[in-house]
Amino acid sequence: MDLECLVCSEKIEAIGCGLTETEVGLLRDITIAVQYKPKEVLFHEADTQEYYYQLTEGVVGVYNILPSGRRVILEILFEGDFLGPFGKGVYPYSSVALTKATLCRFPKKQMDNLIKISPDLKDKLNMFQENALNKARTHLLGMAHKSPLERLSSFLLLLFNNLYKATNSENSFEIPMGRQEMADYLSLTSETVSRAFTELSDKQIITLDTPSHITIRQIDQLYAMVCGGPSLEDCPHQFG
Repeated sequence: MDLECLVCSEKIEAIGCGLTETEVGLLRDITIAVQYKPKEVLFHEADTQEYYYQLTEGVVGVYNILPSGRRVILEILFEGDFLGPFGKGVYPYSSVALTKATLCRFPKKQMDNLIKISPDLKDKLNMFQENALNKARTHLLGMAHKSPLERLSSFLLLLFNNLYKATNSENSFEIPMGRQEMADYLSLTSETVSRAFTELSDKQIITLDTPSHITIRQIDQLYAMVCGGPSLEDCPHQFG
């Protein structure tokens, strides 16, 4: 089992961080690290919930299918994000790996039993749930008040700050989603996403080296468009 499932590191706050050795030992007995290929589904909406998950590597999306048949990506998850707990004993959405992903998987029944005897574990799960709600709220508010260009700019900054900033001095990276997936997340059409990319490229704010590889030439301009100022300090909570 990958130690990152339970032990805090600089990359993520794992579920075992801050728990006692006894509590970590109980978690270790029920935890397994699982891997998913890109496009592989973790679970489907309305399925009976069998597991909690914590993402330790890669990118995962959660989505609903509307009655019209359109998919809406509700949130993009990065290293350290947690899936669960959920009410009513069912998954409220579907989840899919957007890249190769590794997750720590915790059987729900055993986890629920541990929560009953570990207030610290219960508090940790409540913290993860609150963080997830705050991220979802930030995303929804952003979609309501941003133009298509601002939405794409915000998305690129989200990727940069969560996946590449610590190890990337050239602001050049792979986008782990296709145009339609981006459209599903940004509540746009794929054509609108493409036009927004073209506009950013024409302004020389970005360079599209390939459809999936981007170089941010003027990151201060992206921040200014989204945050009203030239750096992350102008909106420190938006891309966490």
